[in-house]
Amino acid sequence: MPFVAHSAQKAFPTPRKLISLFVDDIKAIPKYVKETDSAYLWAIGLGTAVGIYYDQKLIDATQAQAKRWGLKQNDNTKPQFSIFGYAARFPTDTESSMYFLGDGWIHLGFVAGYGLHGALTSNVRSINIAGQLVEGLGVTAFVTQVIKHVTGRESPFATKTKGGVWRPFPDQVKYHKNVPKYDAFPSGHVATAMTTTTIFVKNFPRYRTAIKVVGYTLTSILAFGMMNLGVHWFGDYPLALGIGYMAGDMAFQHSKELRGGLPADQQSGFVPLVSDRMVGISYFF
Repeated sequence: MPFVAHSAQKAFPTPRKLISLFVDDIKAIPKYVKETDSAYLWAIGLGTAVGIYYDQKLIDATQAQAKRWGLKQNDNTKPQFSIFGYAARFPTDTESSMYFLGDGWIHLGFVAGYGLHGALTSNVRSINIAGQLVEGLGVTAFVTQVIKHVTGRESPFATKTKGGVWRPFPDQVKYHKNVPKYDAFPSGHVATAMTTTTIFVKNFPRYRTAIKVVGYTLTSILAFGMMNLGVHWFGDYPLALGIGYMAGDMAFQHSKELRGGLPADQQSGFVPLVSDRMVGISYFF
């Protein structure tokens, strides 16, 4: 019986490979939704419908509770420095810190951290996680932005109408001149947080319960904070959670295929090797 050693993915996916994975994910969305348990789809649909119906009451109650807790309704996220002309904005108080939990800087920070650790230590799992995050966050950003540009829902702080105004298929020039008038649905921040949480849960199955508790708690704080600031309605969240989970799950499954089907928390191991010329054992490391 022959023994063959293979090296699992030990390099961060190339831009070309990431683009290929991203395109595959987008193409696979209809199939993914079709194969999803209908109970989850009904939960997202009903949660969204009920949320939209009661949105004004829910946001009024949320802001009233926030005031009782001493929280203000001002976003004090401010530019701290600039990178290639892009202002890097960071929180300066509790309210903006809650909102910042879904900011791209935090989640791209995970990418940088795991990618650097993987590169310096040749750690397969770290490299895999960094690649999954890039792929998952890319899909999340694309899907949420497409839906935002199609639905055109007004943000709470920008509206004078209860529940906000919906402007389906808005003029894109007007959209970019006054984004808060159109980009509430769904929440990109909540979807991003869910993507990252899902990827961590699947990569560290031994600690899934603890990761879920921490991840879902922080996502809830984020959701509450954005309603307090009038950035999002409750009805913007159910679909965002579904999109975030889908993107994270797709990215994880792609990475699993690249590492030869090894368990998420296993960086090396033996797997059967069967081909038309041999039967043996393959060792991944």
